[in-house]
Amino acid sequence: VTHSGPQTCEFILDMVYCHPPLRYLTLVLKEYMRVTHHNNVLTGGMNSYSIILMLICFLNMHQQCKRNLGELFFSFFEFYGLLFNPAKTGVCIKDGGSFFPLLRETSVPILIVDPLNPSNNIAKHCYNIGKIQASFRATFERLKIERDCFMRAYGKSSLTAENYDILDVVWKDTQIP
Repeated sequence: VTHSGPQTCEFILDMVYCHPPLRYLTLVLKEYMRVTHHNNVLTGGMNSYSIILMLICFLNMHQQCKRNLGELFFSFFEFYGLLFNPAKTGVCIKDGGSFFPLLRETSVPILIVDPLNPSNNIAKHCYNIGKIQASFRATFERLKIERDCFMRAYGKSSLTAENYDILDVVWKDTQIP
């Protein structure tokens, strides 16, 4: 049994309602994936649905945190770039969302369970997950350096949305056509 586009669309709209930051984080992350050329499934990139499910699982982990969007974005890169191991961990958002250990070696590069069809791994063609994670890791490291410099120069209490835009750092070295 497969699902249709309208069911997926309705599901995503429900998730956006449950997780208000999801809309904004998805838009920024999709643009990031486009700019870094990691959004094309035909070349081993990651599809949008996979990105959304990764974000939902991540937001479920951080629902008690009252962070701003920049800090959530920063933490997303840290988690998926440094901590998440797709060879040992799968992503599933069913029943509140969680990560689960893979019990055996798998031939797929990353396992993201489709909540509308649990037998479907929506990321099975993402064979460049290692490059994507390296990109996330490099972006996290660049953000961390910039944030630490800002905090040293202006103090931790100055790290607010009014005077520090973490997205400026993300796009600083990137040409956006």
